Amino acid sequence: MHKTLAFSLAALLAASLSVPSVARPGMGGMGADHGFGFLEHIADQIGLSEDQEDSINQLINSAELASAVDRERMGQIREAMRALSETGEVFDQAAAESLADELAQIVARTAVAGAEVRWQVRQVFTAEQQEQIEAMKAERAGMRSRFGPGQPGME
Repeated sequence: MHKTLAFSLAALLAASLSVPSVARPGMGGMGADHGFGFLEHIADQIGLSEDQEDSINQLINSAELASAVDRERMGQIREAMRALSETGEVFDQAAAESLADELAQIVARTAVAGAEVRWQVRQVFTAEQQEQIEAMKAERAGMRSRFGPGQPGME
């Protein structure tokens, strides 16, 4: 069951955060503060029940389906931007700005959707589990402050 949960969490992250790197400052990666990656590591430690795992999987799968159209459109926009920079005798500034505006709207929409899903997942946890997660985050932050970011086991 945990492998399914981990796969679903990874799929959602890939879907909801699959934006160009220049368009995602502050969105972070798959750590405890930025997504679901940390959840797969703590699922056993906090004692997720099968019902909780099922609920989380449903939330993530629903979000994955909802974001499919946006992911496809982001790919189309990236390709159109690439084409603008490689063709034509004159750069079409207006077309590039229009595509960038559309991409920005999609990035904003996916950021909000990702935050909402993270909030919904958090609601699945019991108060005790939430406290355990916060304690683990604090411990992890302490390790980062002592050893620095990027150290093995600290990411």
